[in-house]
Amino acid sequence: MLDRFFVSFTNAFYFVPLQSIRFKHRFPNAKVVIACATKARMLKENQDPKYEFGWSLARRGMLVLTETSLYCGDWEIPIDSVHDAVLQKIPYGAVLRIETTDGMHYQFGVQNDPAWENQKFLPLKIVKKVLEFSTPALILRLIISIWLIWLIFQDVLSSRFTSSTVIYILLAAYILYPLIKWVANRLS
Repeated sequence: MLDRFFVSFTNAFYFVPLQSIRFKHRFPNAKVVIACATKARMLKENQDPKYEFGWSLARRGMLVLTETSLYCGDWEIPIDSVHDAVLQKIPYGAVLRIETTDGMHYQFGVQNDPAWENQKFLPLKIVKKVLEFSTPALILRLIISIWLIWLIFQDVLSSRFTSSTVIYILLAAYILYPLIKWVANRLS
């Protein structure tokens, strides 16, 4: 239920319903199977997705799966050219990894939408995995977490529990949750 809310919210934030209308005008014969918000990257080589700065420069927009192709902006990936497709489920979402027969590699950050698992046009392997961290991303996440914890601690010591304290707590939880999952995964 909560996943559905986040999928709808994210799609609205990225104007997916409006972009879908534009897509249907551009490609009137294409039957849309899934249209969702995405962060997308094209890579030169196959690599596991991980928390890294490359995602901050990723293309943002709409990913469309039709019966014959994947579309993201000006990228068109025919399904018959897909060599390997993996949906890697992660906390807070999923990463769709596509490798084409001509050696192109794509990663699409999408929401946890059951439509990806239920569609029948793109043969997907579905895996559940905790993402790794690049060293700079890990260091930055630790610095921001320590700073937020310090701010929360200062508010508690001064007996000031304000709306900013609640925001600090929520941000710290959002930043620390993937880190905690990553550490727990490494220890198990």
